Amino acid sequence: RELHHMVGETLERIYSDRLNELAPLLGQHFSEGGDDARALKYLTLAGDMAAHRYANAEAIAHYTRALEIAKTNLLHAGSLLNLYNRRGRLLELSGRHREALANYEEMEAAGREGHNRALELASLIVQAFIRSTPNPTYDPAQGKALSERALALARELGDRAAESRALYNLMLLNVFSRGDQHQAIAYGEQALAIALELNLREHAAFILGDLYLPYLATGQLARAREVLGRARELWREQDNLAMLSGNLFRLSHAHFFAGDYDQAIECTASALRTSQSSSNAWTQANSLFMEGFVHLEHGDPDRAIHTLQTAIQLGEQSGNLIVQIGARSELGWVYGSLGWVDRGLEIAEQACDLAERQYHLLRPWPLASLVRLHLRKGDVATAEAVMRASHDNHNLKDIFFPAPVWIALANGELALAQGNYTGAIAAMDDIIAHMHNTHARPGLTDVLYVKARALMAQEQHDQARVVLSEARREAEALSSCRTLWQIVSALSLIEAQQGHVVEARALQREARGLIDRIARHITQPDLRQRFMSLPHVDAILHRTSLPDAVA
Repeated sequence: RELHHMVGETLERIYSDRLNELAPLLGQHFSEGGDDARALKYLTLAGDMAAHRYANAEAIAHYTRALEIAKTNLLHAGSLLNLYNRRGRLLELSGRHREALANYEEMEAAGREGHNRALELASLIVQAFIRSTPNPTYDPAQGKALSERALALARELGDRAAESRALYNLMLLNVFSRGDQHQAIAYGEQALAIALELNLREHAAFILGDLYLPYLATGQLARAREVLGRARELWREQDNLAMLSGNLFRLSHAHFFAGDYDQAIECTASALRTSQSSSNAWTQANSLFMEGFVHLEHGDPDRAIHTLQTAIQLGEQSGNLIVQIGARSELGWVYGSLGWVDRGLEIAEQACDLAERQYHLLRPWPLASLVRLHLRKGDVATAEAVMRASHDNHNLKDIFFPAPVWIALANGELALAQGNYTGAIAAMDDIIAHMHNTHARPGLTDVLYVKARALMAQEQHDQARVVLSEARREAEALSSCRTLWQIVSALSLIEAQQGHVVEARALQREARGLIDRIARHITQPDLRQRFMSLPHVDAILHRTSLPDAVA
């Protein structure tokens, strides 16, 4: 014991200019030497240094040893709040959400046992946060109860910083539980006003970065980009690469939402570079999920499949439930749309099971994919049963865009299969109105195409041509090769129906070229053959007599 203490003092004296580097060793020697004060100091410093270089597991280990000292020595109880918070945050960033929650619950117990109401309040706030956001411990009822307890205690103690954090949690609760998005904005703006008044710059950056979600959901795109820009300045000021990468991803999401895919990919690339340098697997998963969407839109199934698979792996590693569920839903649809329906159903079922067990509010997303895949298989009865199961969660205000578009498409395609053409048109008109109100564009070409198919089935060819022409303009603006070939093919049939053979053949050649472009980006021979054998694709490639094809 004495030797450890002497070694610690000697190292501290001789290498006074390298204390940060030697902090783990100093913490160990002073701990073994019984010098709790200096052991706590250097173990905390060691944790901070490891966290700064994103060595999260190492930092967690140092904070845990520091906590053991602080808990057993009342003289150092003041360190508990920072240590619990720092360890819990790193556990969250590492995707270890259940351990993080256990850390915060231990923190609450320590506050009660020590009659430390400030520590208890801090624990309520972080528990409310983790219960209110998508992760394996998500529980909106618990999140609401904890947030309200925290807000009441913060106001009782006159702790305005804690009041701001409790209001921030209530904003997140409304965002992620499909609550009132305008109420979410109100909570967020109240929290931000207090944070700015108290000059809580890091907390203000968190609020600004998350306010973009309800602004986006209510169609306030300019405001969403503005708050992201303000948050980005604050993260750069603090040199916080992990949060900066998350901010860049959200900017890419805002661009994607508005249909600006080139800007979305550019921001996603920046987010990926920053998140990789900061070992932020959560943001890497988000960024690759977004990138997979765009690759599919651009007619590159190979890259879309690879990117979505990698996103799922990173989502599992980080505990990112939105990516785990959403990317599986999309990957299942990609396979189904290329002709491998059974593989698509298998993946979409996995997504549905995960949502059922861990984040029920996302269940409509994979259910929508399942409906559309069963329709691809010609199983209308099963599609009807799945759609009935999704109705209790059908909400076009779902923040996790583009899930509401896929849900509406599932409704419209099912109505088409049932011969309910009026119902299909009505369903598409509803989602078109919602998308116009929120300025959302991805998926609009699909919606317009389904509406046109319903109009064609009713032999309203002039109206169908107008809708398809709008869909074509939108697909070309978005460079959406994925939908453009189907739209052009439908226009070809309408032109042929009305005797415009030259125009019809030109459109048919264009559709063939688009199909060939997609096929060149499917390198798996079996999958490529499945795509080329799809009835719709085969009809375009081998159609020789347009009037016969129309008939």
